[in-house]
Amino acid sequence: MIRCLLFLWFLIWLAPLNQALAQKTCQDCHPYRLDPAHQFSCQKCHKGLSPASGAEEAHQGLKSEPALDEDGGAGVCISCHREASLSAITTKHYHLTDEVNLVRQAFGLSPLASALEIPRPVKIRHLEDLVNDLLRRRCLRCHVYDPGDTYPETTHGTGCAACHLTYGDGKLIDHRFTSQIPDRTCLHCHYGNFVGWDYYGRFDHDYPAPFRSPLKEGLPPERPYGVEYFQLSPDVHQEAGMACIDCHRASLMGRGQDPSCLDCHGERPQAPGVVVEGGRLVLVTSAGHRLSLPRMEARPSHREEILSQSRCSVCHARFTFWDEGTYLVRLDSIDYEDWSELLVQGSSEVEELIIQGLTSPEPPPPYMQDKFNHKFYLGLWLKGFKKRRWEEMAIVEDKNGRLSLARPLLKIYLSYLTRDEELLFDNLPAKSGGLLPYSPHSIGQADAFRSLKVIQRIKAKVPKRPVRP
Repeated sequence: MIRCLLFLWFLIWLAPLNQALAQKTCQDCHPYRLDPAHQFSCQKCHKGLSPASGAEEAHQGLKSEPALDEDGGAGVCISCHREASLSAITTKHYHLTDEVNLVRQAFGLSPLASALEIPRPVKIRHLEDLVNDLLRRRCLRCHVYDPGDTYPETTHGTGCAACHLTYGDGKLIDHRFTSQIPDRTCLHCHYGNFVGWDYYGRFDHDYPAPFRSPLKEGLPPERPYGVEYFQLSPDVHQEAGMACIDCHRASLMGRGQDPSCLDCHGERPQAPGVVVEGGRLVLVTSAGHRLSLPRMEARPSHREEILSQSRCSVCHARFTFWDEGTYLVRLDSIDYEDWSELLVQGSSEVEELIIQGLTSPEPPPPYMQDKFNHKFYLGLWLKGFKKRRWEEMAIVEDKNGRLSLARPLLKIYLSYLTRDEELLFDNLPAKSGGLLPYSPHSIGQADAFRSLKVIQRIKAKVPKRPVRP
């Protein structure tokens, strides 16, 4: 009897110890290293409970993405990084005002102060409803309010973590926050024939299967960014070892303007990081590399009257993104078989739904997620192009009257098929001319014939000075 009582007492004494041993901390399941500035408990940012006996208990009240508020603010980051957070959330890069308003104004709609102000249409009755639905559910997949597509190299954090945490292979790979943002992070958004993609000499294939890559050893090639791409010549600055933030740090954080070409290559270089060493100009990059700065040679195309009226990229761009005729259709009723040749179109959501529709005995209805409130609504947005080329070099005048290369980014056509298969809108074109001035990031040695064309065009534009008697 005494032995039984002793054994029972031992079990009672052992129970709390076993319970304590069974409990785990956050890092037992998430073994991420933290940077020196963030050596504090996970609960300070993520809430939840640690230690805990299991995931269900640990994740009570958890904030999985604490770097973003529901209203689009900087989340918990602002409590320690107030000045930087308030500065960053005022930038165009954070609110995507340029991207949103270019599309809205192309269809004759008024501009908005932020992507967060795009109304969510309850029903598509007018053109504005269709444009707003397009922006909320198809276009804006790579902003700070959404983690992006699920391809290996398009997934990213939200809020401040979109830039300051490193993702790869479709997941977070490093929890050490960094201000030295690698180009890989930038490319999680700047891919798919948008500026930044050309910096690495990449150009997307067209969407139909016959235009895409052939098999390699009997297997289709990997598509880390959703669509295969041609490898063209990278930008000369990328070849030299410069990162995106070597030029674009200031504007991203709302701390002024980025340096211009002449700030490095002009007569009076004044870009951040430019120093004189041994009588020569050197650029010290964000990674600490020292690059010799070439100075502009005395050429007719480098005269002041030319440089003041033309962007440098007009002569120096190696290629442009010429995606002519962007056709977008919203389908509330769909036969997935009709779209099997276009299931790869840069959207993991579209691709996964079409595959499910082709393989499931009961095809799912065409629902698509709103990238702001993350709810699903009827209507699948599909996309295609009339043609995709890189050799076109259209020269136009920008809003300041300077010559610029252009791309047909706003040559957009919208269609809408209702659930009752009524074609409410049929290839409705944007009201704009379609050509949008921009600066390609495909810089290289100047094209001689293009340079001559620029000189001739500016000479014809500038009136001759009167001859003094």
